[in-house]
Amino acid sequence: MSNVIKFAVLIVGAVLIALIVRVVLASASHPSKPVINTQKVRVSAADLPQGLLLRDEDLGWKAVPTGEVPSGAIVAGASDAPELKGALLRHAAAAGTMLVADDVILPSAPGFLAATLKPEMRAVSVAVDDVSGNAGLIQPGDYVDLLLTQQMDRRTDSPDLAVSSETVVEHVRVLAVGSEIKRPKNGDAPDALGNRARTVTLEVTPRMGEVVSVAARLGSLSLALRSFATASRDPV
Repeated sequence: MSNVIKFAVLIVGAVLIALIVRVVLASASHPSKPVINTQKVRVSAADLPQGLLLRDEDLGWKAVPTGEVPSGAIVAGASDAPELKGALLRHAAAAGTMLVADDVILPSAPGFLAATLKPEMRAVSVAVDDVSGNAGLIQPGDYVDLLLTQQMDRRTDSPDLAVSSETVVEHVRVLAVGSEIKRPKNGDAPDALGNRARTVTLEVTPRMGEVVSVAARLGSLSLALRSFATASRDPV
């Protein structure tokens, strides 16, 4: 091997050694950032008022460092994580607030029905069947009108006077269908709850409760489902 080739090999080797040393020194001066483990926890997706029945659009997920997850937080994938949809919010929560189990009253908890009632409101139950109850399609959280149909005294030959129907209560909230006080989850058949139910519990004022009690004695009651497309989450 000629001296020129040997000299070239030495130069290339020196350059490679210099590059390796430079990379090692650069790595030592810039240590890699530690990996932070996070968990997804339930948070409020918007400013939520006290007493709200939670829906999917009220809830979100937020990645939080594992060490900062508070006790009782609802962690995604946890086997004991409660389902917050349909739960009652105990107090107001600002957007992005982490929700813990103590912040809500679950539908399965004792006293949930009483907690869902607005101040000065009452809960009354009316008997329904598959026809008067909209074939089981009415669910907790819907708003309905209550119709009274009764047999009238026929004092004329007009058949229109034989039966009379009128709206006795308007725009009342459905609290429960049968013993179910929360809406079925996505994918559940609506009639799985409703078609077997023979009572519907409504949220009414004390005066409305008196009207419903009298109307139940006068004739048959049926429910008329109202549109859910309202401008307010809590319409008057």
